[in-house]
Amino acid sequence: MSLLRIATCNLSSISPYSQGYFFSTPRPTQVKADEHDAKHWREHAHVRQDGPDKDKIFIPAQQFKNAILDAAKYIGQKIPGKGQSTYAKHFKAGVQVMDDLVLPIKISDVEMEIVWCAADGKPGSVSAAKVQRRFPLIRKWSGTVRYLLADPVITQDVFHEHLVIAGSLIGMGRWRPINNGKYGKFVVDNCQITDYKP
Repeated sequence: MSLLRIATCNLSSISPYSQGYFFSTPRPTQVKADEHDAKHWREHAHVRQDGPDKDKIFIPAQQFKNAILDAAKYIGQKIPGKGQSTYAKHFKAGVQVMDDLVLPIKISDVEMEIVWCAADGKPGSVSAAKVQRRFPLIRKWSGTVRYLLADPVITQDVFHEHLVIAGSLIGMGRWRPINNGKYGKFVVDNCQITDYKP
């Protein structure tokens, strides 16, 4: 078995996906917060700035990496023959996602979702007033994601199990299941692992 392997995985959503990327466009003092949010909410999205996919929304590679790493931390599956050691550190250092997943959705066409949020920005805050915030919402997505596997401890079965849990229990983006939400879930339609060929 080659030290480096590629897992080519076809994934598809089973719940909406939303992005909450922080944007820093300053708000003029004469403009109300709600008006500013209504004008700039699209800046919460990750968008290609140039090239053939200019203005298209993408799911960052790091979100796929974080999902499977969080899955490893969450289930804490022990490595056979390694005592109390789990796979978490192996997924952290031994797995990379090769590319962002560009979606066939332009930022000008993306749907908006209005959410009532705590004004102090702290989820679950009881004392804070509620304000409206707008976020981009993608109802459905699918695509091929390539994971570079550099750790032989992560077998095909172990990788697939963690990826399934990442999609069903962890999720990606804003309001994902691991953060007490329900967005960003996905299923593994197909996944093939082969030797890496640069």
